[in-house]
Amino acid sequence: FVNYLDLQDRLCVAEVFPRSSGLVYLCSDSYREPKVPDDPEEVKGDDDICGVLEEFARGSSTHLQDSVLVKKQACYIPTSRDSLPLIGRLNLIKNAVIAA
Repeated sequence: FVNYLDLQDRLCVAEVFPRSSGLVYLCSDSYREPKVPDDPEEVKGDDDICGVLEEFARGSSTHLQDSVLVKKQACYIPTSRDSLPLIGRLNLIKNAVIAA
């Protein structure tokens, strides 16, 4: 985990995962309120946030300065408004529990 200030001086947290293949996986939370689409195929990455992450990566590592961006993607991680863990039974599936 790495803390950094973006171009608007917002404190951001990035996760950096170097892979043995030489690829580096980099992710971060969005500072925008997510609008989760009903269809997972409609989930799109935020170009602004991806740009900030790319700039951060190139500026923080000589290894990444001239790297080639391979892929941008997005996902939604379930969290609660108060950042406390969520856990509970699913009513529609017997013996199923969900946690985030």
